[in-house]
Amino acid sequence: TPDGNLDPAFNGGHVVVTDVSQRVMQTSTGADDEAHGVVIQPDGAIVVVGFTIINSVKEFAAVRYKTDGSLDGTFGNGGIVDVSIASGDATAYAAAMQRNGAIVLAGNASNGQDHDFALLGLDSAGARSAGFGDGSDGTGVTITNFGATPNYDDVAQTIAVQPDDTLVVAGASLVTTATNGAPSTAHRPSLARYTADGREDTGFSSKTTALGSQDDESLAVLVKPADDIAAVGFHKGSPTGYNFMLLAYGSHGGDPTSTTYTDFSGGEDRAFAAAFQPDGKIVAGGYATLAGQREFALLRYDSAGSVDATFGPNGN
Repeated sequence: TPDGNLDPAFNGGHVVVTDVSQRVMQTSTGADDEAHGVVIQPDGAIVVVGFTIINSVKEFAAVRYKTDGSLDGTFGNGGIVDVSIASGDATAYAAAMQRNGAIVLAGNASNGQDHDFALLGLDSAGARSAGFGDGSDGTGVTITNFGATPNYDDVAQTIAVQPDDTLVVAGASLVTTATNGAPSTAHRPSLARYTADGREDTGFSSKTTALGSQDDESLAVLVKPADDIAAVGFHKGSPTGYNFMLLAYGSHGGDPTSTTYTDFSGGEDRAFAAAFQPDGKIVAGGYATLAGQREFALLRYDSAGSVDATFGPNGN
């Protein structure tokens, strides 16, 4: 409810639990399902995306609920859509809605050797969008591989829609390199842009960026008013220390134009979500490790990407 209490009118008991795989396979019991992203439609309907396991393989899954928490039977098959992508496991981590009501899921899919960025376009009724995608894996699907197989494992963690319905997708690539003859792996932030119909934008430099020798991941992406892009996540600055990370990109992509790393207290700090304020400032949320214990953490950046010292003690 608006005052923060559980809503007794939602599904008659505050909570909805949906056994997606059981409904898809029409069996007495199902396998594991996980929800990772949510989109609220203008009419209040709720679209939840993630994965369902069908015959031991993870598939993209989307479920739409009415405002009262009941399944929306006009979407997919009884409110549920499941789509097998590529030749192995696939998971949707985020979703966004375009102006025409189309829903785009972003995640990754396995080709049997590594994982790649994967997008799935659905129309407002939950069918695979006929005009969406590059045709790399059937109707409505786009697959993006950031590096030579099998050296890159790519995962799209977050998606944002620009005013013209182009799609900005961010995440990470697990890159394997050889150091003195020994294999070494590190996560690097990845960014891509797609046209409104789900094809890679040739006017945008989609790439993976090496910020250092440690792990870096983008977990939330925001589109700024001038079509510039901001991504929030975490940066590993030392073998044991993770910091909040803000990356700023120009409107044509490429490497970040600026990076901001923030260490709360010398421990492990990670940002998972971010949002714009009306004044253009960015608030990032995650956790900070204080005295060995993880705590809720918020950090605010000004419109130029610097930590806003007027927010809490020292901007956090």
